[in-house]
Amino acid sequence: MEKWQKDIITDNITELVENTECTVLLLSKLEAAKLLDKANVQEINACRTDFEKSKCLYNKIVTKDNSFNTLVNALDETTQTGASKILKRNSGGGGVGRPTQPPAMETQKPIRLEDLDDNTTLKLYRNGSEITLSDAKSILKETQYKLVTEVFTNPGTNDLLTINEEFGLDPSEIVSLNLKPVTTIEWAGKFVNILSNRHNLVDCLNSLCNLHKRNLRNYQALIIKLFEGVPRVKVRIT
Repeated sequence: MEKWQKDIITDNITELVENTECTVLLLSKLEAAKLLDKANVQEINACRTDFEKSKCLYNKIVTKDNSFNTLVNALDETTQTGASKILKRNSGGGGVGRPTQPPAMETQKPIRLEDLDDNTTLKLYRNGSEITLSDAKSILKETQYKLVTEVFTNPGTNDLLTINEEFGLDPSEIVSLNLKPVTTIEWAGKFVNILSNRHNLVDCLNSLCNLHKRNLRNYQALIIKLFEGVPRVKVRIT
């Protein structure tokens, strides 16, 4: 398996495991394709929970040569399309016969924030595809320290973010953020922690990339720079 293919699996491992079931049919197909041997199958089946079985399966698969496309096909053939879609989406949609090169990012002129209007929307991409929840969690984890210490430093701007309906904060979360006295560091720490636990984290991070619509380009520029500092992450105009 190519390194970029391994990266797709490791970057999305939680979502993949949650969408994969180690059925007899799936394991038999992978064994017939020589991606697993009998000892591998026995080890997988010996795991106590379905989550542990699926995690064990992916740990085995990433060590095998030329296994990515075969895995995608086996998932499709056993109607586990949730997992196969994750792999296809992050590999640019390729299947068998796809050149074994990492998906190229589309070339795009640098984004000029001063040229953006309310009708222009930006989105985060990783490996050439829109980010998943797993991607969003990874991006936030890698950037949270600088978000807290270098970006969310203006109390007035932070207050505007608190009432931004796109984040979907509930009243108790808003109250928590507005407790006084509170330093910007404390506020930012709470805000990032709230976002990290949201099911709509993808939408939240994309909203942070679109702060020109709130006339908060000062925050927007810093946030986009941080996000694009994460490997294989780009912000694009949609």
